[in-house]
Amino acid sequence: MTDFAASSRRDQHLVGRADTFVQDLGRYRAMGFDHVMVRHIVGDHQLMLRSFERIGRDVLPQIRDL
Repeated sequence: MTDFAASSRRDQHLVGRADTFVQDLGRYRAMGFDHVMVRHIVGDHQLMLRSFERIGRDVLPQIRDL
């Protein structure tokens, strides 16, 4: 794989419902990725906190065994 292809894959955004997000994370895990960075680009702090809460409740339990 070229450096450009690897870089392009690193710069992908994962968005959507929890089940979609979990499926996407599974695909990245299958490619050998073992770390992700969660970033929120929103100005509303409460919205960001609710999003982190949903990740903890709806995503993390499903990906613990990936």
